[in-house]
Amino acid sequence: MELFLGYSWSGNVRELENLVRRMIVLGSEQTVLPEITPASSSAAAEPEADAFLDLEALGAELADGRGIDLKAIAKRAARMAEKRVIAKVLQETRWNRKEAAERLQISYKALLYKMKENGLSEGR
Repeated sequence: MELFLGYSWSGNVRELENLVRRMIVLGSEQTVLPEITPASSSAAAEPEADAFLDLEALGAELADGRGIDLKAIAKRAARMAEKRVIAKVLQETRWNRKEAAERLQISYKALLYKMKENGLSEGR
């Protein structure tokens, strides 16, 4: 909380909103807090970001020397993040889909579609 209050928020409320959204999607505040900490600790933040990104799962084969389809990787990363967030909210609501849809600010039908699309079910 001290970091949030001490940061200047040059990008105003939108910057704060984007930071909070990223914390929710990534499932941890530790990945974004270095952005609002004093500059002396920002160098230590880079290795930590790699811990949350499984590049092989995203299809980013960096060692083979071929081109990398960044758009496809971004899509896969977004889908993986979405699946993790939906699963976490469903667990928090004890699989109450109506409440989960409200928390995610999407329609009930959209939640059901995304659950099916991501292979999420109570037995998972």
